[in-house]
Amino acid sequence: MEIPKQYCISTHSQAPIMLQVAMAKFDDLLKKSEANGAKPEALKFYKYLMETMLFSYKYMMDVYWIIDRNNFLASENTFLKKWAGEQMHRLELYEGLREMITTGELDPMMKTVQQAIDQEFSQGKV
Repeated sequence: MEIPKQYCISTHSQAPIMLQVAMAKFDDLLKKSEANGAKPEALKFYKYLMETMLFSYKYMMDVYWIIDRNNFLASENTFLKKWAGEQMHRLELYEGLREMITTGELDPMMKTVQQAIDQEFSQGKV
């Protein structure tokens, strides 16, 4: 059986299409053989071959589903790693602020910052 020209440059994504084309042509051949009274052993073999091609097609489709699912999960994993990093940074800031509050370092620092801001405003720099 000759493969149509549009499928000659085979990539993994074209394999199921190529198999479907082959199955359709083979199914026609099988029906013609049955109508012409082919030998039962040959028909049995051809039917087995058709079942094998169908199994292969279903297997390929399952593999493509797994690949798509894997790509989705990899993308989700990347997003979650980035989000976890951002949350860790926020937690570190919160813990630092909480530590400053409990040790009493926050009030003097706030007064120093407020004085610096007031000084900038009074000099017209801001």
